Amino acid sequence: MSKVAITIDTEFPDRPVGDPLGTCDRLLAILAAQHVPATFFVVGSWAKAYPDRVKAIESAGHLVGNHGYSHCSLEKMTDEGIVGDLTDGHDAIAAIGIETRPWFRAPYGEMGEEGGRIYDAVEGASYRHVRWHAHGSDWDPTAAVDQIVVETIAGVHKRWPQPAIVLFHSWPDRTPDALTGVLDALRPDGAEFVTVAALD
Repeated sequence: MSKVAITIDTEFPDRPVGDPLGTCDRLLAILAAQHVPATFFVVGSWAKAYPDRVKAIESAGHLVGNHGYSHCSLEKMTDEGIVGDLTDGHDAIAAIGIETRPWFRAPYGEMGEEGGRIYDAVEGASYRHVRWHAHGSDWDPTAAVDQIVVETIAGVHKRWPQPAIVLFHSWPDRTPDALTGVLDALRPDGAEFVTVAALD
């Protein structure tokens, strides 16, 4: 049996989509129906706009992490700016009654040089960065559901039986169907679905 952590970056769309909030709700319904705990990395400004949805994510038993406040690349920020953005993201979600520390994912996964200044700034904000091992580019409007599923499963199997972290997003129209396909394919393989906290 291998542990698999489904993670969902929860943010405003950066390209036209049909119903991003409806997509988020569909993801929650799929996870509930399949009894799968996930980790949602939430952008602080999104949390301020949709506090009820963030609360629903936590109430459903999922882990909530910080995805920054502005979803800007950390590589373009000063060290002080990084700490400020993470702190603002923390505070926006804490205002809903949810503690995100120490779980953080950088926008676009951009952390610069391993062990460099961005890592130091993130640690200074009392967070640690959570990367991913598998994804199917669900944010790409040209990616078909089957392609997303196949590429994601391949990434997980590359690490098998080591734990794997899977990346999805909360807003692409294809993501709910892709998530269903990934869960249906990995469960018979013996995958145990957990939050990133269970990988420690």
